Amino acid sequence: MDIRNTARETSAKSSDPLESLAAALFRPMGVDGIYARTPLYEEVIERLSAFISRHREPATEVLRFPPVMSRHQLEKSGYLKSFPNLLGCVCALHGTEAEIRRAADRHEAGGDWTAALAAADLVLSPAACYPVYPLAASRGPVPRSGLRWPAIASGGSLPGISIACSRSACANMSISALPRR
Repeated sequence: MDIRNTARETSAKSSDPLESLAAALFRPMGVDGIYARTPLYEEVIERLSAFISRHREPATEVLRFPPVMSRHQLEKSGYLKSFPNLLGCVCALHGTEAEIRRAADRHEAGGDWTAALAAADLVLSPAACYPVYPLAASRGPVPRSGLRWPAIASGGSLPGISIACSRSACANMSISALPRR
C-alpha cells in the first residue's frame, strides 16, 4: 500500500487536512470516538513499531497488555480521585441462567435489559501505563538502573511510548515518546 498516494487521494475529497487524514486511517463505528482502523493505519503502526524496535534499548522488557485491567488495581492507583469522568467500567449480566435469560428477554420485549447489569472486576485500561504500576510494584525495590517497558496495549496504544521507572518511585513514571539511542 502506498501511503503517500492514499493520503493524496483522500485529501482531494476534503478541504480539511485532518478530516482527510482521519478518513484515510479510520472508519466510523456508529459511536463518536470508536473507529475501525484501516489497512493504512495498521501499516503506519507496523512500520513505526519496527523502527522503534530497531532502536530500543537492549534491556527493555517488552510486554503486551490487554485493553482491560483489574478494577481493584485501578482503584488502588488513585485514578478515581483524578479522572472519574473518564473511567470505563466493564459490566456483565450476573445470576443464574434463568435470570440472565429474563434480562435478555426484556430487550426482546422492548424493555431495558441494562438494569440487570452489575460491575465486573474489570475496567478499561485508561492508559497503557496503568497495568505497569502494579507489575513494577510487585517486583520490589527498583534496581539502580531503573525499569523500562514500552507501553503497548491492545486497542491502539503507540508502541513508541516508553515508561521509565526510576529508582526513587514507580508512582512517578516518566514518559518519553521517542526511543533513546
